[in-house]
Amino acid sequence: MCAGPKYEYCWADSVEIKKPIKVSAPKYVDYLMDWIAVQLDDEKIFPQKLGVPFPHNFMDVVKIIYKRLFRIYAHIYHSYFKSIVGLRARSTSQHLL
Repeated sequence: MCAGPKYEYCWADSVEIKKPIKVSAPKYVDYLMDWIAVQLDDEKIFPQKLGVPFPHNFMDVVKIIYKRLFRIYAHIYHSYFKSIVGLRARSTSQHLL
C-alpha cells in the first residue's frame, strides 16, 4: 500500500508476520482491522472492568493504532481524492479527508 511515490507501507504485526511484507491496500486494511480488534479485545491493554488501570504501554499501543489508521487515510487521500471530487463529494471529502 502506498500514499504517493515517497511512502510505501508494508505490514508486520510482530506475531504472525514478523518481517514487513508488501501488501495491497485492501489487504493492509484487512490486516489492520483484524489487528486492531485483537488489541481492543485484549483486557491487558484495554481493561473492561472499572478500577483496573491501563497498562504503562497503553499510549504506545494507541499511537500505533492511530498511525496505521492514518496510513489508510493517506492512501485514500492520495489515490482517490480526484475521484471523490469528481463525484461532487468535495465538501464531504474535505471534512473526512
